[in-house]
Amino acid sequence: MFPRSSSGRGRAWKGFWTAALAAAATLGQLTATRAFACTDVSYLALFDFLRLVFVAVIGIALFGEAVDAWTMLGAAVIVLASARLARQEAKRPGN
Repeated sequence: MFPRSSSGRGRAWKGFWTAALAAAATLGQLTATRAFACTDVSYLALFDFLRLVFVAVIGIALFGEAVDAWTMLGAAVIVLASARLARQEAKRPGN
């Protein structure tokens, strides 16, 4: 992923990607904090667990990871359970 070079150019690219990753992580934390301040946590849990699906897709697409049936079953259980919980919380009186 990073260019191999004995010159300072390779290190500059590594520094750039490290800074870009740090900026993206900071932005992600700030937006998550804002979302938790704006709405109910049980509603956001569904979207938080969808991160599992996105990470699996990225792992397959970029790194060629193999996903077996047990991983898919576990992910389905987690997503469906969190969706049911969010729906149940939304129906609760007082919400």
